[in-house]
Amino acid sequence: MRRAAFALAVLASVAVALTTAGITSAGPGSTVCTTTLGPITVGNVVVPAGAHCILDGTTVAGNVRVASGNGTLESGGILTTSTASVGAGPTINGNVVVEADAIADVRVSLIRGNYQCNGCSYADLHSSTVTGNFQDTGLLEGVFFDSNTIGGNLAIVNSFGGGFGFSLSRSSVGGNMSFEGNLGEPSSDISMNTITGNLQCDGNTPPPTGAGNSANKKLGQCAAL
Repeated sequence: MRRAAFALAVLASVAVALTTAGITSAGPGSTVCTTTLGPITVGNVVVPAGAHCILDGTTVAGNVRVASGNGTLESGGILTTSTASVGAGPTINGNVVVEADAIADVRVSLIRGNYQCNGCSYADLHSSTVTGNFQDTGLLEGVFFDSNTIGGNLAIVNSFGGGFGFSLSRSSVGGNMSFEGNLGEPSSDISMNTITGNLQCDGNTPPPTGAGNSANKKLGQCAAL
């Protein structure tokens, strides 16, 4: 599983990644990130296929694109456990796009645009703010999403849990939240979220579980959550 392999690789590279910087040009205004970008300001960031990019206190003036072919983005420092990290989260003034088969684990970060996955392995978000929309389409290994603030809409559609499932908890969504057409594998939990718009869940197998959500309307499979 990509999640398990990613966790082992991160733990094995803690000492190296905290002291290594990888910056090459990707054309005017763009930076190719292959190891660690520290507390500097760059334009756009491209994470190429097969590379592992860490944004540690970085300011990105433009967008971040994580390329298909096993590109990996990590932010908020080096993960030392499932919840703790060493390092500082980045500020990204544009969008984050995670392409097919790529990975993103974003923590303690500010994204002033949208955060979008298109057929990626996973695109997780923890203790972060996205002022635009959060959209995962065609996930392969579920999502872990907690303690976030989303200014726009949140949508997770037509995705697979991949043995890890879906967990969406303790977050604020300024628009609507939709969870539709997903295969939980093994389960989906939606709990303790505050949603200004509607919470809509349809066509999920198994139906999501959870409690403590507030929304303008709770509909479909999430009506009792």
